[in-house]
Amino acid sequence: MTERNPFDEVPVEADSVNPFDQVNDADPEAPTSSAGGALARGAARGTLPAVGGLAAAAAGAKTGAIAGALIPGLGETGIGETGGAIIGGLIGGFGGGWGAGKAQDYAISKLPDSWKDPIEAQEQADVEQHPIASFLGGLVPFAATMSPRVVSSALPANATALQRIRANPATSRLFSGAVQGGIELGQEAITGEYDWRKLAVSTGFGMVFSRPNALGLRIEDFGAAPVHRIFGKAGEKEFGPTIAEADAANVAGAGVTEEVFQGTNERDPQSAMAAQE
Repeated sequence: MTERNPFDEVPVEADSVNPFDQVNDADPEAPTSSAGGALARGAARGTLPAVGGLAAAAAGAKTGAIAGALIPGLGETGIGETGGAIIGGLIGGFGGGWGAGKAQDYAISKLPDSWKDPIEAQEQADVEQHPIASFLGGLVPFAATMSPRVVSSALPANATALQRIRANPATSRLFSGAVQGGIELGQEAITGEYDWRKLAVSTGFGMVFSRPNALGLRIEDFGAAPVHRIFGKAGEKEFGPTIAEADAANVAGAGVTEEVFQGTNERDPQSAMAAQE
């Protein structure tokens, strides 16, 4: 008599799924991400919004200063001009960052699928696998245009509102924090996903990196130029070269003699280095 095997009576479905087949079910062609790569790509994606936000912030500050100077009771004291410049810079930073980000997304959407799909897939991988590095990468372009060193400096009586804000450590940090926070808010408005932790970090970052370097000043001047052309000197006055600019042009400064100024003799290298510092 043949013995009955109880396992023979267990029903087996023909299309049953082997759970071990799902262990390595990941897409082999899916992009991978590293912290360094996510940081670098985040910086690249954040460059255009940062430039657009900084330029628009300068234009907004100029416009806000003009409007604030017209407020009765505040315009005469300079409070309206300073407050208007800060509020205008915040609005400009938000609008410029948002507009530049939208333009960048639109340009990517028009690329061939063979280019667009890998870019979007890599961005998603960066955000999912290394969200902090990807976020911090977006702050790199702002750090490249700003300096954390803020010192009080004497300004002529005809200094512009933005220059007065930048010359004071407190107002400079407040303005830069508002601008960077506005840029981040503009980027979040594009996706519709708001993260107040990122907004707080961006604002704090802007308050630390609060003084524009040479590149940052060029971007700000570029952004404010259209407002200057429209309103001219309304609400603000312009002044001549700064001490640093005069020193760089060998007009005045350590080691600058008449022969150096006329170009017949070279400036002492040690004096030039000391002046640069």
